[in-house]
Amino acid sequence: EHWNFPVDMVEAVRWHHDPDNSDVESPIIDVVHTADALCIMQGISNGKDDLMYRPSEAVVERRGFTPNDFEKASSMMLDELEQLENLFEINEPVSAVRR
Repeated sequence: EHWNFPVDMVEAVRWHHDPDNSDVESPIIDVVHTADALCIMQGISNGKDDLMYRPSEAVVERRGFTPNDFEKASSMMLDELEQLENLFEINEPVSAVRR
């Protein structure tokens, strides 16, 4: 808010860890929350439950996500991460630097 970011962006940052307590149902909050959850589930980021972290059940239901969707997204994300490591010639995989 201080930097005059769009309201949707501010709300996504504010609620992406706790979308169930937001006053609004926002696709942007849900997408950022889901992306964050996928990163935490893959060990790319730390979360309150680390690898046991799961996205909000309300978001999963609201967006119609299936377990297969998360499997595919995780696989695609890891493939893209590997391509980035190769592109930037990172010798140590990000997975080793995560913690």
